[in-house]
Amino acid sequence: MVRGAYRSIGNVTQAQPPGATRVSCRRELRGPVAQAPDAESSRAVQSWIIARETGSEPDTMRTIVMDYTCIRTETRGAVGLVVLDRPKVLNALNRALIDELGEALAGFDTDDAIGAMVVTGNEKAFAAGADISEMVDKDSMDMFGARHFEGWERIEKVRKPVIAAVAGYALGGGCELAMACDIIIAADNARFGQPEIRLGVLPGLGGTQRLPRIAGKAKAMDMCLTARMMNADEAERSGL
Repeated sequence: MVRGAYRSIGNVTQAQPPGATRVSCRRELRGPVAQAPDAESSRAVQSWIIARETGSEPDTMRTIVMDYTCIRTETRGAVGLVVLDRPKVLNALNRALIDELGEALAGFDTDDAIGAMVVTGNEKAFAAGADISEMVDKDSMDMFGARHFEGWERIEKVRKPVIAAVAGYALGGGCELAMACDIIIAADNARFGQPEIRLGVLPGLGGTQRLPRIAGKAKAMDMCLTARMMNADEAERSGL
């Protein structure tokens, strides 16, 4: 079963095929002129979601061979797929992964054959947070001066719809990455959280801004100050 919701303004009704779980949508305009997905893109996205749930393959699939080390990319119909691919560290977000993700999404964004994009991980983790090994010896000024998360800005500037397909852990930066996307589709085993407080810091990639806007101030304070995880059912009820 999957769940999903757009994050912002304007109600959209999406028809679902027989047997599919209802997906409630709210569409957010990004940039001066937002590009709405056409019928082919909508069908391709729907085909990809159904295929992921049933274990089948969509109608068309083309793997894109690029010199990436932390992600994999391919196209399925009019959908560009980006798979976070650091399974040994639960897809922890290091600088290389963020840079590659921004590059891949920017490439799909300029491809006229692509109408929407999906970012996903594996069954165990979407992304379990930032890669702490890159930060352990740095202070806040080191991180700021090195523009460690500069690639994040490229992700936020993508104009076409971006879907986060979340299974397993989406914690810290992983939760913030999901919230930076236009739609979140969550598997039953999805777990969302902002556990940075356990390291004595607060979310640094938009969690203190997007989470209150999506789920409300009280829920955001609860998540950020207790480090507890939110399951898929609670996330859906909270608008995440």
